[in-house]
Amino acid sequence: EGGMATRLDENSQARWARSGYLPVTVEQGPAMLDTALALNAPAPVATPLDLAAIRRTGGIPPLFRGLIRTPARRTIDRAEAPAEQTLEQRLAGLTQPERRRMLAELVRGVVAAVLNYPDAQAVSTDRTFQELGFDSLTAVELRNRMTAATGVKVPATLVYDHPTPAALAAHLLAELTPDPTFSESALRTEIARIEEFLEGSVSTEGEKSLAAHHLQDLLARWGGGPTTAAAPADSAGAGPDGADEFDLDSATDDDLFHLVDANRKD
Repeated sequence: EGGMATRLDENSQARWARSGYLPVTVEQGPAMLDTALALNAPAPVATPLDLAAIRRTGGIPPLFRGLIRTPARRTIDRAEAPAEQTLEQRLAGLTQPERRRMLAELVRGVVAAVLNYPDAQAVSTDRTFQELGFDSLTAVELRNRMTAATGVKVPATLVYDHPTPAALAAHLLAELTPDPTFSESALRTEIARIEEFLEGSVSTEGEKSLAAHHLQDLLARWGGGPTTAAAPADSAGAGPDGADEFDLDSATDDDLFHLVDANRKD
């Protein structure tokens, strides 16, 4: 509780405590040093340890395996064991935007745990890891936790290779979900998602008309139908002569000629 420890803030002290390393009091320090010297051992390490905390970390360092006993694991028949989905399997059932959100929240949660933040909402995805408070020691802990959570082996330099939580989430997305390939079944699944969304959220005639416009526009851009020049208005609906609601970017030649004819003065 003095010397080098005085330079540690509350978050750093909490991080060391979670790892199982307890502070040395002024009274303990000299006594521990005397004990270590009396052992006449080649390289003694005198430090108080929280063995239960080290056990909770999951990955017991080889140096401590003689001190920490782990309970024997009961063998369970694989056929009886509940099937737990891997992160990759959970991501496979999501759309790309949903995958990005899920991985971003995962990264934020791990960062919050490493830095002892109150919750993941306190972590900004656009701030650099250094701005968030990472140093070389916390970078190693982040690497270990991310590897355990995702199964992706990332280097200890990840806070420099991918300097923000958003960049790290994008890297994990690329590692866990390779570029999707086209398949009819995948296409049908995504169309079914859209249909389910529309059936559950679209109710008024104006909403139906607006949804139909966007679907027709999408179909037209893929060569399946005529282009709609503009989204229908909420009230009476706009034709080509409503210049304020005419979409020049998506209009065809015929739409433009019709607009000219509609606004030509006799």
